Amino acid sequence: MAVCRDSLRQLKFQKLGSPSVENKFVDLNVALKAFTIIDGDGVRILEHHPIDVISFASPGREEALKGVLCFVSNVSTEMGRRCVVFMEEDKNIEFIMDTMSKIFHLKNQGLLV
Repeated sequence: MAVCRDSLRQLKFQKLGSPSVENKFVDLNVALKAFTIIDGDGVRILEHHPIDVISFASPGREEALKGVLCFVSNVSTEMGRRCVVFMEEDKNIEFIMDTMSKIFHLKNQGLLV
């Protein structure tokens, strides 16, 4: 049974492909309808994640992860789910997460169209 589980796990990882890691300075715009990632110069939209395709958001809770914020988004069926990770000053993480939480609450209450 363990052999089957290991084989399934390997097949899943092959399907997912290699993770893409990019280190760049960006701005995260958290709004009622979407989370938008803008290049560091504020000129170009790099990614747009509508609220209804975001399934999870969390700050880093352990000491080694302080200042880390991530969310999971399923923007397209071709790309599948993506985990987007940001590094930010720890004092700002709580404010950002509080804002995200309020937006998700409004969405779940059906108050966002």
